[in-house]
Amino acid sequence: MFFFPVVFILFFFFQAEDGIRDLVRSRGLGDVYKRQLSIRGIRFAALFIEKETHIKLSFRSKGNFPVNEFASEFFSGGGHLNASGGEYNDTLENTIEYFLKVLKANFTRFNKN
Repeated sequence: MFFFPVVFILFFFFQAEDGIRDLVRSRGLGDVYKRQLSIRGIRFAALFIEKETHIKLSFRSKGNFPVNEFASEFFSGGGHLNASGGEYNDTLENTIEYFLKVLKANFTRFNKN
């Protein structure tokens, strides 16, 4: 697992062979997001999960950052204002590169705080 802080954003990914391991009893990905968004200054969290044919993305946010619009416009997804997801049909490396590119290009437009 890798963490990449970008302004107020935290994203990480699990490769197919990783799985979720923790010494603390977990209720699943909900706890992962709760931990990410509990870090001071983090308002947007992204999770990348590598599947055989594509990358699954899951987004969570606090405040007015519309992850549903971000997912819909760039990752064929959707959801709610603060919880959404999508997918990207490429390698993990290319997906991360694309994610950073579209986030940087559209940050001001989506950061509605």
